[in-house]
Amino acid sequence: MTENKRPSTPQIAHYEKLAGLLSAYTMEFHRKGAEIGLLWFKDHRHQKSIEAGERAHDPDRILRWVYEKERPLVEGFLRDLPIGSRSCLDFRAYLRDRALCWMRLFTQTEPHPTDADAVLIYGVLQDITLEQEKLEQLRKEQQLFRLVTEHASDMVALHYVDGRFRYVSPSCERLLGFAPSELIGVNLYDVLFHPEDRVMIQRSHEQVLQGQKVTLMSRSRLREGGYKWFETTLSPILDQEDQVVGLQSISRNVTKRKEAEEKLQYSLERLEHLAQHDALTGLPNRLLFQDRLRQAILQAAQTGQMVAVLCFDLDRFQRINDTFSHSAGDQLLLSVAERLKETIRQDESISRLGGDEFAVMIPSLKEPQAAVRSAQMLLRSLEEPFEKDGHELFLTASIGISFYPIDGEDFQALLKNAYSAMYEAKEQGKNTFHLYTPALNVAAFERLALENSLRRAIERGQFELYYQPQVKVVNEIPVNFLVQQTLHATPASTHYRIAGMEALLRWKHPDLGLVSPARFIPIAEDMGLIVAIGEWVLQEACRQCKVWQAEGFPRLMVSVNISPWHFLRANFVEVVSRTLEQTGFDPSLLELEITENIFLQDEEATRQKMRALHAMGVHIAIDDFGTGYSSLLYLKRFPVQILKVDQSFIKDLTDKPEDSAITKGIVALAHSLGLTVVAEGVHNRSQLNYLRSIQCDRLQGYLFSPPLPAHEFAVLMKNQPLIPKDFVG
Repeated sequence: MTENKRPSTPQIAHYEKLAGLLSAYTMEFHRKGAEIGLLWFKDHRHQKSIEAGERAHDPDRILRWVYEKERPLVEGFLRDLPIGSRSCLDFRAYLRDRALCWMRLFTQTEPHPTDADAVLIYGVLQDITLEQEKLEQLRKEQQLFRLVTEHASDMVALHYVDGRFRYVSPSCERLLGFAPSELIGVNLYDVLFHPEDRVMIQRSHEQVLQGQKVTLMSRSRLREGGYKWFETTLSPILDQEDQVVGLQSISRNVTKRKEAEEKLQYSLERLEHLAQHDALTGLPNRLLFQDRLRQAILQAAQTGQMVAVLCFDLDRFQRINDTFSHSAGDQLLLSVAERLKETIRQDESISRLGGDEFAVMIPSLKEPQAAVRSAQMLLRSLEEPFEKDGHELFLTASIGISFYPIDGEDFQALLKNAYSAMYEAKEQGKNTFHLYTPALNVAAFERLALENSLRRAIERGQFELYYQPQVKVVNEIPVNFLVQQTLHATPASTHYRIAGMEALLRWKHPDLGLVSPARFIPIAEDMGLIVAIGEWVLQEACRQCKVWQAEGFPRLMVSVNISPWHFLRANFVEVVSRTLEQTGFDPSLLELEITENIFLQDEEATRQKMRALHAMGVHIAIDDFGTGYSSLLYLKRFPVQILKVDQSFIKDLTDKPEDSAITKGIVALAHSLGLTVVAEGVHNRSQLNYLRSIQCDRLQGYLFSPPLPAHEFAVLMKNQPLIPKDFVG
């Protein structure tokens, strides 16, 4: 091989530069008709050239460096190249060490500059052996992958990063019924997974896109309908820079395993249920009852509330077994259990302790009476007879009640004391309840008696209204009575007249005498009687004031307290309107007192009701102002005309500067908003003088008069002006 001195042309220079960059070979062929000759061949790795001008007709001589089996391919390629074209061909050839390598020939054809029938072919020959070896290795790996996946029992799939299928193994058709071709390009989230599992699958997909490997259990849809359980492992496919370029999923049918697990879980849950529930009634047994009571005690210890345990035993139940059979007794116990379950509240827990004994646990009690009401309901649930073989069977029960922490602090103590109370109930004649703590037992039965009497109090005419005057300063005149020393310089000689009155409910019990509202109003609210009582009070107050007007007494404002439960009734405005119409009482003389917590309820409904009452001419007063939800916003948003300062501020008005400051602030605020202020609980002259000094509009308290029945209040109205008298009590 010799160095060729052939002049360089632009084409040759271009290809030599390219070959130098590729560490390749350059060459030049001459083609005329069917003849091909090699004009130039340079090895740029070693900077050597072979002789030029060779024009042999024998392809084997020209292409002797080409692998013999592929020389016809290369010869045909060179003969068929069109003029002005660029092409390439991969083939095998021998290097100088006679090693067989893969080569890539890049060509460009040009017309011969002097011979119109000839063509020049410029070529660059690149060694691509390493590239081909990698491709061959990749082909083998792909072959192996397909061999493995196409015979695998699991479903193997490759996905684009967005979840679309790019490859699915044939096992897909056997497992799901879908041919692989049906899924290619389809997003796996759209077609395969159960709707309830899609969120979980989406989260797993996001984890894989972050480079994590995830295994999950999900349901996949079958072509013919229904679902199967699959355990799927999702793995990221990474490129050379560790970027996720796809996903791989391997899914195994675990439906049988899942069904077996569910059966096992059901069996375990069933065993646990049997261990904690009574086999006959299905109610919690002693073990579960004990656990629930323990949890309720722990919670009550944190909140400072009580827990009640009610032991419940059917009276003379053994006679049922003796008369009919134990089987009949079991059926009757089932019926009793159903009634008891329907009777208790959702937060209460009932248990069958054994035989004909049941227990009820009531958590989070604020007062014992709630347990008493539950005991009454349990007893009433048995009043309806049970039927057995055409016979009506009447059952009663005895109930004992104990309380945490009063009667015990653990399961054993509370149950023991509840049993003791239950036996006491049986001693008292059965079909009743008894509380373990004597003091609570007395209080419970007193309340029970009050409840029974309260139900009939209206129809028996036991309610009566008392009236307490609200006075105002008319003018100042000298009077001769001893003025006690006060903290203020305001004169005590003042003329007071009645500007209105507050109607106060009293209950004249035939045995207990006059019962305080503080005692029976909460009971009425618990029993749901407060609305009926409230309507009676409203009717009676309007009627009595109308009678006084007919007798010639002045037209005075009357204030009536309204319970939140009454005010929140949908028909409250209609009730007020009907009462005014029936009694003929002037709406402008009616003042309804509501408490601040009403504003915490449905604000829009409350505003509409108050506007409707205001449109009728009725006045709205906020009772006990300053002790509840005292927000200036509702004074702006709601049509309120009167504020009643709570007597807790008046009580220590002259002894505690903060109370006097609060009271003064309330009066100033009310006057700035055009509201009237009434001070409750005015009992002495010091309070009176201070309230006068800050220009409080109305005064109410024992300093002027206690609440009086209607006939005595009529005498009080005749004997005006009123003379204040210090109240001690």
